[in-house]
Amino acid sequence: MMNDPLLSSLVARYRNRTLGHFYILNSDSAEFSNEWAQSFCLKVLADQEANLEKNKRRLTQGHPDILWVAPEDEIYKIENKDFDPLFQAMAHRPLELAWRFIFVEKPQTIGNSYANKLLKTLEEPAEACTIFFLNTGSRPLLSTIESRAIKLRLLQEKVNSNPTPNQDEPLNQYLSRWMNHFSDLYDQDQKLSSQLPALASELALLCKGKSQNEANLVEGILTWSASHTHDPKVIEDLLSASKHQQQAKVFNSSINERFFSLVTSLSTN
Repeated sequence: MMNDPLLSSLVARYRNRTLGHFYILNSDSAEFSNEWAQSFCLKVLADQEANLEKNKRRLTQGHPDILWVAPEDEIYKIENKDFDPLFQAMAHRPLELAWRFIFVEKPQTIGNSYANKLLKTLEEPAEACTIFFLNTGSRPLLSTIESRAIKLRLLQEKVNSNPTPNQDEPLNQYLSRWMNHFSDLYDQDQKLSSQLPALASELALLCKGKSQNEANLVEGILTWSASHTHDPKVIEDLLSASKHQQQAKVFNSSINERFFSLVTSLSTN
């Protein structure tokens, strides 16, 4: 899970029952703020269940005390009743946890008419409940909303240096270390195969369908190969495969096929 001082501080406040009732979390990336929120929930769930995989499945399937709210269209509309689940959640106490958490995506699309319906709830939410607005791009929200919130900034960790491959270190071992370097982007419980064809399939799963994760892993493969590949023919094949991997995205080829072409170019090394 993500290791972030702000996240740890808010989890500690939850455990001490001193968590605020309404936060606006500003960030530059919707993907990052969602990952941050998922990590927060997993740390909270870990107090009751130590098994990380079970908790991940529970989040995916839906937890009665953790609610995600998003607009049906690109913006929140009263006629769509987008906030009805939030209002309904406020009418009941938490069922399993000591607290209820509500995460609201795209809060910058809340207009004045909907804001007026929300103000009393944001000002005086139900007991043992915290609302998080996940504000991507740190765009200003309505002043009536911002004035009722504790505003925090989520800082995405920048990677300043990459792990150096060890001499004779297999590709799968190096990529395991590489993934740890990128914190919570990948499934850290996944065991990477030492067989290249199987490894390609596993890398595709690890990427979770995200192009940035794929690009990071490709960089890891190239970093490893630079210190382990000395045959000019293998280097040429690797560069060709890397070029194909980038171009193949345009034609919507599967991520499995792109990784297969890349890692199998190393099989003669």
